[in-house]
Amino acid sequence: MKSIRVSTFETNSSSEHSLTFASKGSGEGRYGKLNWKGDEYGWEFEKYFDSQSKFSYYLTALKDWLWLMQKREYGIRHNLEEGYEGCYSFSFGSLKEIAEAKEKNDKYWIKHYKEIDKENIEYIRNLAYNKVKGLFDFLKEKGCTFDYFNYMDEEHKFIGNDRDTFWKAESEHYFLDSLEHLKDAPENEWKAHPDISDWIDFGGYIDHQSGPAENSDCRTLASQGYEDVFDWIFGNSSFETGNDNC
Repeated sequence: MKSIRVSTFETNSSSEHSLTFASKGSGEGRYGKLNWKGDEYGWEFEKYFDSQSKFSYYLTALKDWLWLMQKREYGIRHNLEEGYEGCYSFSFGSLKEIAEAKEKNDKYWIKHYKEIDKENIEYIRNLAYNKVKGLFDFLKEKGCTFDYFNYMDEEHKFIGNDRDTFWKAESEHYFLDSLEHLKDAPENEWKAHPDISDWIDFGGYIDHQSGPAENSDCRTLASQGYEDVFDWIFGNSSFETGNDNC
């Protein structure tokens, strides 16, 4: 078992997490039913060993990691300066937001917002589809079954994104439809959906100082291959959360 201690922040940060990564193969022979949903982490002092909590933590980290990879790809291709801890200091603005900033001559937001392009859409939709659909198929082959999903409906409107409003699907139909639409999105979809990674949203939140955008161990978890994720969920892994503002 390999234990990695996440950095302890002694300024005015709001959380610190410890992640213990599972030994190779420690998840074999174990499987179960999983709720395909994220959760919130960073407000509590808690140790987590159960499979559902580890799966939810991974999904929440994965969503943040996809967002980070989307920004990195865009930043590298456009020769932008890389910001703190490898995260580019900009956000993807909607066409409306960008137009309003220009109309008001708001120099901060004109600099802060970037207009996503079709190459970036192609990159993130392929990355997101392969990561999520591949994991879904891998876990099913291992014998896992799933209950709740938290995705947008056919019109890409949120069903709900907190722990009390998860939409219960009668089957996996809507989940797979969401992925297929992401995979086959027409080129002009980026105009209506400037941040395409939001199409796959598991809900939940990892407090900012401990999330993938600022913490290398959380990025490692989110970028793992399917077998390592399986071992993280069902093997001898764990994680601990804390909040230094309490």
